[in-house]
Parts: sequence; structure tokens; C-alpha cells
Amino acid sequence: MPSDLRRGVMPFGGVRIIESDQLVEGPFEDWSRVRSHARAKRRRTKHRQNIRFFYTPSTTARTLPDGSIIMHPEMAKQLRAHITEDHSHAG
Repeated sequence: MPSDLRRGVMPFGGVRIIESDQLVEGPFEDWSRVRSHARAKRRRTKHRQNIRFFYTPSTTARTLPDGSIIMHPEMAKQLRAHITEDHSHAG
């Protein structure tokens, strides 16, 4: 098992949730700092343009054959908050 997966193992209601920073979506491009999109698109093969590349946390979880769930730490945080919220209303 890769070292980043060992870091965030959290048992939760009998299901083992593994947190991994590698579960991201992208890369996405942010062209908001570019003055002329057409010129930047034309020149980007030879010259660096002011385009920012970024990744976002994956919103999906993956299951392993042993029943464990792998998800991004941000998604695990949202899941814990949602479950805690549901349990506070149930009591």
C-alpha cells in the first residue's frame, strides 16, 4: 500500500475509509489572467502564457475488493460532517 494511503485510515461504522491526496480531478485551466485569449492560444506552444493550471478534489469514492472505501480527505471531511449532522438531529 502506498505511504499516502496509510496516513488517513479511519474506521467508520464498520467500513474502513482510506484518505488519499492523489484522488483529484483535472488539470483545469484558468484563463482569467490572460488579456487576449486568441493570442495566448496561438503563442502558448512556444511561449509561456499567464494560464494557471489547477486540480480539484475528486467528488467520487472508489471501493476496494475488501470493502474499504478510498476518497480524498476533503470528501472524507464532508462525509464526517454530514454523518455527525444526521446523528445530532436523530437524538
